[in-house]
This record gives sequence, structure tokens and C-alpha cells, in this order.
Amino acid sequence: MSCWAAHAKLWKIKTVKTGTPDTTLQQANHTWDAGGNLTKREDLLPAQAETETFAYDFLDRLTSETNFLFKFGDTGPSSTVSTPWHAETNSSGNTWVADWGNYRIAEYTSTGQFVGSFGEQQLGSPTGVTRDGDGNFYVSDFWNDKIYKFTSTGNFAWEKGGYGSGNEQFKHPADVVFISSNNNAYIYVADQYNSRVQYFDTSGNYVGTIGGFGSANGQMKYPGGVGRDVQGNLYVADTVNQRIQKFTSDGTHLATFGGPPAGSGDGQFSAPRDVAVDSSGNIFVADTGNHRIQKLSPTGVFITKWGAQGSNPGQFDSPYGVNLASGRIYVVDYNNSRLQTFDLSTTTAWSYNPVGNMTSRDGLAYT
Repeated sequence: MSCWAAHAKLWKIKTVKTGTPDTTLQQANHTWDAGGNLTKREDLLPAQAETETFAYDFLDRLTSETNFLFKFGDTGPSSTVSTPWHAETNSSGNTWVADWGNYRIAEYTSTGQFVGSFGEQQLGSPTGVTRDGDGNFYVSDFWNDKIYKFTSTGNFAWEKGGYGSGNEQFKHPADVVFISSNNNAYIYVADQYNSRVQYFDTSGNYVGTIGGFGSANGQMKYPGGVGRDVQGNLYVADTVNQRIQKFTSDGTHLATFGGPPAGSGDGQFSAPRDVAVDSSGNIFVADTGNHRIQKLSPTGVFITKWGAQGSNPGQFDSPYGVNLASGRIYVVDYNNSRLQTFDLSTTTAWSYNPVGNMTSRDGLAYT
């Protein structure tokens, strides 16, 4: 049985008729019931053959439950996370979670199995975690107003900061990301209540500041998350400005996506708290106040969205974090105290008969 919830979604489709494929993109509006049964198919093309096959790009058909893989962090007395903020995932799918309510960094395998934790002796309210090229960890701590470095085995190395607005001081840092670019390797910290991003070398030495309070390009209001692309550019979830900003690694403003006021339309945001970028430059945003994830093109054009408020698989309650690794997206589901994993790499072929009944999925009979 499929796992779609009841919905009606506008799909981009490509018809494959008898013989030669027709590559013209068309629009259709299909509706399924709660059990995943197709109840309505509106095709803007006339019936082409006894059976028509539609090839859907995965993200164009992603709904609140489609291609949900698994959730983790919400079972077991020692493995349960509590109001997690952000996470880091490596290319193998291992995930380290800033487990705010348990004062630690929790580690999980690529299948969501709990491995262990570290930082309990130092951390008071971890919000973000990132790793450098040697596997060392850097953690932002909201109430301690500090960042911490731990070795690849979780041993404490150093701490930096303290409450304030000067260089090397923080007011409730919300996230942290490691960026290696132009022979430099820096740790970027979303210094939330100072409305700026500070960056440091891997020894903790202050390098520079990006932003400052305001709504002009390059300014920020309470940034809640930071991300990077493969070129080494910095992305900032400019939370109260309801937008994403892109900078070079040295702080030159490049682009702004979204912007005030808050909204729920395509490409609009409500208190976005994190951003991740895939190898093609597509941008994934944790649209926290709208309880969804949005995908934008490298130039900020809306592509798709999924999620709704709730606790079922594929639903979110204030998603704070988003990560990408090996064809998967990992969403930190804050108020549900869990992480959810989705497959981003699947392309599925569907077949229908002329009256709209689904007959096969990926060549398998659909019942």
C-alpha cells in the first residue's frame, strides 16, 4: 500500500505514449484518498492509448508523506532527543544532533540507530554542530553564549565566547557551519541576538564579522541558521527578515531570496531557521513557521515544497534544521523531538488506464 495522505497537487508530468516519448511538460491535477487510492485524474491531454505512463521527477511529486524513509531520535530512554535544533550529516549518513534538551551532541547511524553522545559536561543548550575536514566538531551553545570544539572522538578541546556584543562575544548563538574555501578553513557562527555572523579559524581565533542589525541586503535580524555550498559560499537563514541571504566566504553579499513580510506562498517564508544547498546549487529551506521544507533553484526560483503541521511521518512541527547527504534530506523536527529522513534521488514511473486507475508503479502491479 502506498503512503500518500489525501491531497490534490499540481504535478509536472511527461507522457510516454505508445512508441515515441513526448517530452513536452504538461500539468495535471491528481487526487488520492487517505489510503493512497487514486480518486481523480485530470489530464490536460486527450487519452493517448490504452495505458499511459507518466515519469515524475521526485521533488515534483513529494507530498507530506511521499518517499518518507524513516524517523529517529524519538524512541528509547537514552537515544531520545529533546527539542533538537540543528544537525550535521556526513556522506555516509551518520548524523550528529544538537540535542538541546539533553545538553549533548547525540550520534546516530545512517539507519537511525543511536551510537552515543558527548559534551554533557560542557554544554548547556547546544543549538548547532558542524565538523571540519579532520572530523573535529564545533558546537554553538545558546545560553552559555559560547562555541566549543571537540575532537573527532568527542573529547573537549576549547571554548570561545561569553555574553556580549564585542568581537568573540555572543548573544545566544543559534548555529554553526564549517566552510573551507580559497585555502581558508573557517567556522561561521550565527550570532543570533547580535544579528550577525562571526567567523573564526579552527584554533578559535577571531577572523571577521558579517551583517549587523537591519533589513538591507547584507544586514540581518536574528539569524537562526547558516549553511554552505560546494563553492564555499555562506548562506544565512535571516529569520526575522523572512529570507535567505547568500555571501562569499569573506562576507560579500551575493543574493537575497524571499524577504519580508512573512508569508505562506511559494517562495515566501515564515521565520526560516536553516538552509542547505545541494551539489547543483539548489537551496533547501527549513520554513519553520510554515511547518514545511521549500526547495529553490540556485537563483532562488521556487521549485517545490512539502510538509504540514502535525506529528505523522512527513509532517513537521516547527522544523529547525535541514541537511543533505547522499541523495537524502534530514529534517530536524523541533517540537516533535525527532529527525525525519526522505529520499531525494528517486524517479518513479506510474501507469494509469484511461479512466484514471493506477495500474503499475515502477513496473510493478499496483493493488
